[in-house]
Amino acid sequence: MSTLERPEAGLRRAKPAVIDKVFASDVLAGLSKPQKELPCRWFYDTRGSELFEAITGLPEYYPTKTEAKILTACAVELSGLAGPRVAMIEYGAGAAVKTRLLLDALEAPLYYAPVDISAAFLRGVAENLAREYPAIAMRPIIGNFLSDLEIPTELQTAQRRLGFFPGSTIGNLSDDEITAFFKRARRQLGEDGMLVIGADLRKSPDILIPAYDDLGGRDGGLQQESFGADQS
Repeated sequence: MSTLERPEAGLRRAKPAVIDKVFASDVLAGLSKPQKELPCRWFYDTRGSELFEAITGLPEYYPTKTEAKILTACAVELSGLAGPRVAMIEYGAGAAVKTRLLLDALEAPLYYAPVDISAAFLRGVAENLAREYPAIAMRPIIGNFLSDLEIPTELQTAQRRLGFFPGSTIGNLSDDEITAFFKRARRQLGEDGMLVIGADLRKSPDILIPAYDDLGGRDGGLQQESFGADQS
């Protein structure tokens, strides 16, 4: 029988005043830069997560389909490298669509710990996976993977901790953020840990623009979502 541990309190369960303060700080910092930017984590409440999953299914959005094809081809090899009885930690899990490809290939994995900033969306994903994989203990972690995370101590009982960071999200990070992420991941996964990362290659604007500016307007809806705009 699968076990599903209730996630500990994280950013999405912080008091509204705390969230507003962090959001205001991020907006002021991002819009004060010569090249304006906002952290993409603010897109992903429950509605934002749903919009993003809809975007990944569009014909123009190639990363998800391409990465799934690569994982299908390499899953058995990755499983052999990871070994049996691992604890898998997925950074920015979302709907965990590609996760299943790796979980199916792993030999008797003990734990799956998806990390996501949207508490409600994460809970639903973990519950679905718990039904699909009753032999794997689900340990969802609410939080921003770019900050320090409290990794459940029981994951240390696994033979190895396997980090999974697909989706080419790493391409959205600055050099400093990438360096900090790798340092944290090393601590979280341990000396014998393993990290699988998905990264995109350089693409023509003819491919990139349709993928991230779809005609259906879902990308625009996702961007408006971060500011609480009406999506009706």
